[in-house]
Amino acid sequence: MKLGNRSVIALHVFDEWGTKVAYLDSLKESKLVTSDEEQTILYVKDALMDTYLLEFITNEETDLSTDYESFFKKKAYRTFSFKKTLKKCKLIAETEHRNSKNGRDHKTYFEIPNAQIASSIDFYTSSIGEPSDTDIMFIIEPFNEDNELFKIHIEEYIERESTPLTVHKIEVIQKDYPLRAKDLLEHVEKILDTKLPSRTI
Repeated sequence: MKLGNRSVIALHVFDEWGTKVAYLDSLKESKLVTSDEEQTILYVKDALMDTYLLEFITNEETDLSTDYESFFKKKAYRTFSFKKTLKKCKLIAETEHRNSKNGRDHKTYFEIPNAQIASSIDFYTSSIGEPSDTDIMFIIEPFNEDNELFKIHIEEYIERESTPLTVHKIEVIQKDYPLRAKDLLEHVEKILDTKLPSRTI
């Protein structure tokens, strides 16, 4: 089976204990780089800034001003403190691949049980064109003694054996008076000599 990638991934981010912290579904690009000599890294380019992800990788500062000091404040802010650190996490990346033979799309998941997100996110700004992107980097580490890094789950379609189909030809002659749906159903059941499944008529 030959599969072609159909869409950019959507990324589920969990903390190291498995609690979901963010869902990145506005990614524009993604690149998973594996090499024997370098670290395995997942790079993603997000079209939007996700505040749930910011909460996870930074320290959000608490406003410690008194009620009196904040009385005349006209705007409220959320402040995130950044420092260069790595935070452990788990990832599930989902995308679609199309079967080149039959054109059917298969959901594909990359399960990454042991990763770290770099808090040194790159922010780009621009005054022209589309809104700028945010670059995020995940470092992928082995999750077992065999140095396995991630698993790929490809959705399979189970081809069920076809059930023989019995076709009955039924002729209904319209008489001079209208035939109600209930009467027609009873007529068909009588010809087939079987009770059809109940229907609302």
